[in-house]
Amino acid sequence: MLQILIMYIKVRNKGCGTSSGNDQLKLYWAKNNTALNWDDHWTGQVVVNNVPMGGELGTVSIPPLAPGEDAILEFEWLVPNPLEYMGITSSPWYFCLLARIESNDDPMTFAEGSFIHDNVKNNNNIAWKNTVVIRVAPLTLNVDAVVGVSNPSNTSKSYSLELMSDANEPGKAIHQEAEIGIEMDDVLYDAWVRGDKNGNNFNTTAKDKKVIAMGNNVLLDDIELLPNEYGTANISFNFLTKELTNKEFYTYHVVQREKATNQIMGGATFEIRKQPRGAFYADAGHNHEIDRNDSIVLQAADINETAVYNWYNPDGNLIHTGFSLTVSPELTKQYKLEIISDLDGLKDYDEVVVTVKPYRIVSMSPNPTSADVTIEYRADGAASAYIMVLNQITGVSVNYILDPTLNEITIDMSNHPLGLYSVFLVCNGEIQDSKNLAKQ
Repeated sequence: MLQILIMYIKVRNKGCGTSSGNDQLKLYWAKNNTALNWDDHWTGQVVVNNVPMGGELGTVSIPPLAPGEDAILEFEWLVPNPLEYMGITSSPWYFCLLARIESNDDPMTFAEGSFIHDNVKNNNNIAWKNTVVIRVAPLTLNVDAVVGVSNPSNTSKSYSLELMSDANEPGKAIHQEAEIGIEMDDVLYDAWVRGDKNGNNFNTTAKDKKVIAMGNNVLLDDIELLPNEYGTANISFNFLTKELTNKEFYTYHVVQREKATNQIMGGATFEIRKQPRGAFYADAGHNHEIDRNDSIVLQAADINETAVYNWYNPDGNLIHTGFSLTVSPELTKQYKLEIISDLDGLKDYDEVVVTVKPYRIVSMSPNPTSADVTIEYRADGAASAYIMVLNQITGVSVNYILDPTLNEITIDMSNHPLGLYSVFLVCNGEIQDSKNLAKQ
């Protein structure tokens, strides 16, 4: 779908005389990237998957301006079709804009080099903007955006990516309210692997290429990019129900730094705008206790809005998507439920423990008894097992050795006094199960 945007650029005469009217304002675009060189990234020379990563948007003549006077100049932009970039990423990938005044009367203060950061810092005739605005509100389609990460040189180089909340922002920072994910494409991930996947303040996930921020100042270090290699990182923000506040605006920064020189190559700023909404809470149900070889159905409570219900095993692997999950664990396990709202990406977690009883007393019959009682048990796999019959009044107990490969024993209770007894199944020296027995 093609879209035409009208871009407005304000130009001000900061000099002491009226400008000639012969000056020109040029506007360029580039796909959002943390290392944009001049001028190849901005003039269409960088191409990925046969799709240009930038280009010149147009040129407008600047009218004569008196000292201190300004003018707003208009550009018409036929925005590149987002579908052209689907072969690189399916997530939103925004644009950077670069405006330059070319003037014989007011040339650049410092000659431009390939490093765009210095060009902008040293020349008032250049303006550069790398900002992504993410609106988190009901019916939001996305809570993520892509940023390019590249090596603009003709030699292999090592870089780091630094991700941080804005230090001057009031209230809770975005990393305190939201789960921030960084998912790398194949190019960027392979470059990180070449540097031994170094860094700090993140947790890995079941997806090899995705990490989750753990606090502020996330560092993905020693990213070994090959000459002119171009990768992407998808940055996602999912607010957490349990951390929600009424704050609406957040800022998050991504900075690319060259390791050898410690020089900042560039970066991107994310502005996250959240609208208030009613919260929901994930509920995976009560903990369960089952016998070995049995199954149990775990059921999530419906949050009454469209959402994704994900279930994870103890290793963090996604094992099912849906309201309910049937499990048959051989050992006690804890499962995690993740609920993500389809409306705005709001997220919450809950956990449920399924305790597996490997050994148990299945039944006792008859109960009450006056003589024999037959006890059905499960002790297969135990190194040792016995039944302990304990008089609840006197505290006297008698043990009956079991064959773990069998599942039944008959005990003569005729010589035991009348009263109540506790019957324990003991396997490998530990009590595994118990039931009450009455002697009449």
